[in-house]
Amino acid sequence: PRTSGELIAIFDADHAPFAEFLDELIGYFNDPLHAAYEYDAFARNYFGEYARVNFPQRR
Repeated sequence: PRTSGELIAIFDADHAPFAEFLDELIGYFNDPLHAAYEYDAFARNYFGEYARVNFPQRR
């Protein structure tokens, strides 16, 4: 699938975000230094291609 939006939010199948979730999240991306956020502790332990991009200190 392709997207044309400025921001993309990806959720687990069992995640149910509250109604204002995206409105509150978007403000963090006003600073151009913040390209991506990942808060899942499990992802920090994953050493795949995308984990290395998001967590370069864990190589």
